[in-house]
Amino acid sequence: MRITDTRVVLHDDDKLRAFINITLDNAIVIRGIKVIRGNKGLFIAMPNRRKPDGSFQDICHPIHRQARQWLERIVLNEYKRALRRDRGEERESADADQDFASDAVPLSGPQTVDLPT
Repeated sequence: MRITDTRVVLHDDDKLRAFINITLDNAIVIRGIKVIRGNKGLFIAMPNRRKPDGSFQDICHPIHRQARQWLERIVLNEYKRALRRDRGEERESADADQDFASDAVPLSGPQTVDLPT
């Protein structure tokens, strides 16, 4: 599975920081992944819908921990890059890096993950 494209829409809200759409293998789009600022830093929330009882249910989500970590690393890194572009920054700053994982890598082509079967 490869992420072949990402689209980032930044938000200037205390908690909601961005919406991100990803394309998998140039064939499937997942729209509405949220970047949320929580008490312990940034995390992603998958697209969801409200059930009749008022609770929320993810529309799609990673099944394996490895897939979740892979997706979160790529999505947060793309958010970071979009934030720097929006600020007109060419180099990483200490402020921009405070919420991001140090192992995040830029999306410089398709990002692949091998999932357990």
